[in-house]
Amino acid sequence: ADCFRGELLVHGGEAAAGVALLLRGVEALRQSGFILLRMGFLCALASALAGVNRIEEGLAVVGDALCQCERTGEAWCVPELRRLHGLLLLRQGDAIAAEASYRQSLREAEEQGAASWALRTATDLDRLLRERGRGAATAASVTPARPRVAAKRARRNAATTPVPRTVLPHR
Repeated sequence: ADCFRGELLVHGGEAAAGVALLLRGVEALRQSGFILLRMGFLCALASALAGVNRIEEGLAVVGDALCQCERTGEAWCVPELRRLHGLLLLRQGDAIAAEASYRQSLREAEEQGAASWALRTATDLDRLLRERGRGAATAASVTPARPRVAAKRARRNAATTPVPRTVLPHR
C-alpha cells in the first residue's frame, strides 16, 4: 500500500513524501520476498528520485533493479530501467553516457516489441539530440519506434471497432 500511495503522492506534486513512502514500501517488499510488483515500483522510485534530484540514489536503484532482472530473467521492464538510467545520467551531466543508455533502451524495447517503452525512450533521445544540436540524427533514432506504435494502435482500434451492419431489403 505504501508503494501505491507513494506513486500517487509523486504524481500529485508531493514528490518528497512520495519518495519516502516508495522507499519504505520497496524495502517492505524486499524483506517479505514479494517480487510480483517490485520491479514496477523500483521504476517508479527511480523516476521519483530523479524528480527530486537524488541522482546517486536513483542510479543505485536502477543498478540494483537491472541486477535483479539479470538474475531472475525478469526482462519486461529492462527498457524502462535503461531509459531511467539515461535520464539520471543526463541529470548528472553525462550526456554521452545518457545517449548510450537511451540507445540501448531503444534496442531492447524494439527486440521485445515493447512499442510504448520504445516511444518513451525515442522521445527522450530526440530531446537530448536536439538539445545537443544533433537534430539531423534524431530522425534516424526516433523514426523506427513511431510507425510501430501507430500500427499497433490501428490494429487495436480495428479489433475493437464494431463492423457496421448492412441492412438488405426483403424480397
